Amino acid sequence: MSNRTNKMSKEMAKKQKQQLPINGVMHWVACDKRLPDHEEIVLVYTYTGIDIFQFLDDQFYHYENGYVQNGVVTHWMPLPKPPCA
Repeated sequence: MSNRTNKMSKEMAKKQKQQLPINGVMHWVACDKRLPDHEEIVLVYTYTGIDIFQFLDDQFYHYENGYVQNGVVTHWMPLPKPPCA
């Protein structure tokens, strides 16, 4: 394996371990593995589906109406970047 290939493989493994985007593809992060940064707005997966929440004070708050959604959020994902104009 070349040095460049080996370096790329290590970088991809590191990103997968951290659950960060790999080649622009977003991945769900299990809440028992890692939580979002404080005040980060994220997509969440709950028993009712996918929605947008903000993570504040170790809790998920619905982005529009502010209700708390703890215990049922199993996974989260950073929001995708907006499209270029």
